[in-house]
Amino acid sequence: MANLAAVALEFAEQQRKQRLLDVLADRDRIAQDLHDNVIQRLFATGMSLQSSMVPGADPQRVAAVVQHAVEQLDRTVREIRTTIFDLHTTGAAASTSLRRRLLDAVGDLSIHSTVAPNVQFVGPIDTLVPDRIHPHAEAVLREGLSNALRHSQSDKITVAVTADDSFSIEIVDNGTGLPATPRRSGLANLERRAEQCAGVCSIGPGPDGGTRVLWTVPL
Repeated sequence: MANLAAVALEFAEQQRKQRLLDVLADRDRIAQDLHDNVIQRLFATGMSLQSSMVPGADPQRVAAVVQHAVEQLDRTVREIRTTIFDLHTTGAAASTSLRRRLLDAVGDLSIHSTVAPNVQFVGPIDTLVPDRIHPHAEAVLREGLSNALRHSQSDKITVAVTADDSFSIEIVDNGTGLPATPRRSGLANLERRAEQCAGVCSIGPGPDGGTRVLWTVPL
């Protein structure tokens, strides 16, 4: 009994150390993300604002620079909020986080792309959305975002994920729009997954041209 107790204590200690290593590794990754994305963007935004303060600068150019700086700051705030969420979901909880799964999907798809999608989360995604919807949501995001990155020829893509009375994924780009005869396989897959969750999927032109995909299921 004493030997078994000793083994159990040793095993528990090793598990504790492994969890600590996982936490430290994840925090190191988050710190690297903050440095590579947030800090660099803030530095670039500051430089662009400084360049607009030259005496005699064109007012229209100054207005464009300020507008771009505001957009970059807004995006930076969202990324910091996501980082804070990551710190709260480090470890076992992160593996079941739908928000984390969707962010990982966006990262996987855009790592070699020249366009960085703007991702927005609204509402308690991880609290309201049941587990049965998670694989559908990830598959829909991958399909819709992959199409936008590969075929839309856009320079701006927005992904909005919302949870309230319903759960929705909206992907909007400013590209060339839907072709006259779009491939039905990918679109049919999105529609089929919506039907399996008692929801709907609409695909059409965006508010400023391009394409808008809206996948919605009730909660």
